[in-house]
Amino acid sequence: MSLDAYKVAVKIALVENVTAGLASMSKHFATANLGAKELNAQLKSIGQTAMLGGGLVAIGGLGLHLMKGPLEEAKKYQNQMAKLQAQGVGDAALIQADKYSKAQRIIGASSTDTLKMLSEANSVLRDMHHAEEVTPMLLKMKFGIESVMTQGGHGGGHGEKAERMFMDALKVGELRGALIDQSTGKFSAEKFKETMDFMTRAYTASGGLVKPTEYLNMIKTGGIAAKSLSDQAFYFGLMHMAQEQGGSRTGTGLMSAFQNMYMGRTTQQVAEEMNKMGLLQKDKLHYGKTGHLAKIDAGSLKDADLFRTDQFRYMNEVMLPQLRAKGIQDGEAMKMEIAKLFSNRVGGSQWVTMYQERANIQKHIDAAKNALGVDDLAKLGATTLSGKEVDYEAKLASLKLELGQKILPLAVRSLELLINVIDKVTQFSQSYPVLTKFIVQAFAIVSVLAVLGGSLLLFKSALMGLSLLNPVALGLRAVAMASAPLAIGGVAVAPVLLGLGALVAAVAGLSYVLPKIFGDGIHDKDHPGQHFERHGRGANNGVWVYDDATKKNDAVKQDHAGQHFVRAGRGGTWVNNKPSADGGNQKTIQVKTELNVDGRKLAEAVSQHQAREASRPGAGAPTYDPSMGPVPVGLN
Repeated sequence: MSLDAYKVAVKIALVENVTAGLASMSKHFATANLGAKELNAQLKSIGQTAMLGGGLVAIGGLGLHLMKGPLEEAKKYQNQMAKLQAQGVGDAALIQADKYSKAQRIIGASSTDTLKMLSEANSVLRDMHHAEEVTPMLLKMKFGIESVMTQGGHGGGHGEKAERMFMDALKVGELRGALIDQSTGKFSAEKFKETMDFMTRAYTASGGLVKPTEYLNMIKTGGIAAKSLSDQAFYFGLMHMAQEQGGSRTGTGLMSAFQNMYMGRTTQQVAEEMNKMGLLQKDKLHYGKTGHLAKIDAGSLKDADLFRTDQFRYMNEVMLPQLRAKGIQDGEAMKMEIAKLFSNRVGGSQWVTMYQERANIQKHIDAAKNALGVDDLAKLGATTLSGKEVDYEAKLASLKLELGQKILPLAVRSLELLINVIDKVTQFSQSYPVLTKFIVQAFAIVSVLAVLGGSLLLFKSALMGLSLLNPVALGLRAVAMASAPLAIGGVAVAPVLLGLGALVAAVAGLSYVLPKIFGDGIHDKDHPGQHFERHGRGANNGVWVYDDATKKNDAVKQDHAGQHFVRAGRGGTWVNNKPSADGGNQKTIQVKTELNVDGRKLAEAVSQHQAREASRPGAGAPTYDPSMGPVPVGLN
């Protein structure tokens, strides 16, 4: 048989036998891909369902979020009604307050704002009818200040402390007796309006620095001296002093000066100085046996009524002209003389300050007279963008209230049912503590496994792009496949599948990794001086090789004692030495043999051997291993 015929025969045999192995591998890949496609189809279906559920949840959440505002507004209104009821207001008055709050159309005030102001006014006045009369004025004052005096509109700057400020304004009016008609002793809405107007002018003229709180502090410490002042003297004349040293200290100075000069509670030395300067009425003085002043009556001060109603005017119109007439010059001499007229250092210090700051005080008084009051400030605020924003938020709050009150009963009922469920769960957990503990722990474990399963699924998606080239990939794929039911449905067998997948991965990985890592360096006791070199992927594919070439030759000679090596081509064989007839001398006998080989038979034998080796399953992964292919013809 010719060499060409031999080559053709080898190729035919290779095609016939190797094709079977490739077909088997192709079938395996097809099965794996089919399983992946089925799993992906399931995941896609679950994903679509999840998207639908998520969409419904989002729509429901959006609806609940839209209802949050109305419910919050309804809750605020309900709390104010409860607060009003807690003040001891009867049912009829509560119904009237509810109707009143919702019927008012005051710019910048929602129904909740109106009810809140009404409740605060009633807490001060203790009369619902009078509270209803003053509420519109307070709301107008609030709107004007928030829309004009705030920085950035509603809720910022001055408007943040509006509730306390307006309640302080109401208390100031009450403590000064400005809410009643002095002749009749009855409540007067006109007097109240004048008081709020003065306070609003003072607030705007000072740029918001002098708040009703400062005036309230002045009344608390100033007592009768502060209450006796006229509205203009109290709100305008003391505005600059309150701005510089605070309401409490200003009130204390007022009371000290009042006690010294008006009530006559001073020392003999100071009384002598006052009389010397012509500030006392002669007919109200009492002298002792020695000719010195022993006592001065209350109100003995010259022009005492002016001092009582306006101390600043008294200083400018009575005291300073009188002292100048006595030769006292303005400046340090005037300040020292004013200090001599007070036995109390607090009163004297304040009057010296008034003298020094008299020009600024007068400027503040003039500015306050021209400042806007409640009505004018509210009208101005209505034309500004900030005012529009305040009014818009108020109207929106009223709308939310109307909507919220419609769903408030449903929300209350829902919370009642939820509270009942929580009570039942609490009772169950108390009655069955062991079972509750098991349920909680199981839920926690499933949650952790679900997170792990999801992570492994993500990792599996990366492995799906790889052709299963080694056992490690197969093991990791098994872990990912085992985690799929857990991530999909959270079934009870998911931990078992996950464990099996991990076991497969560990075994497959160890079968591949450990021999690879440790196999090449192991020395066996049956092969001293040798090491194992791996050939291919099988655990047993390889040969033992001597560490040292010299030791190898010595070992070979020991293993083949009494033999000699006869080379044949590239190989050879060991042949026993035979004793010769001359006493041991050996002679080499050469034998020449002619061998006729049938080329066709040789090709069939070689091809069948190569085909068997090609189709034989390997010890590693079920994939095609090039090292297991047929050896090229002519090579050992």
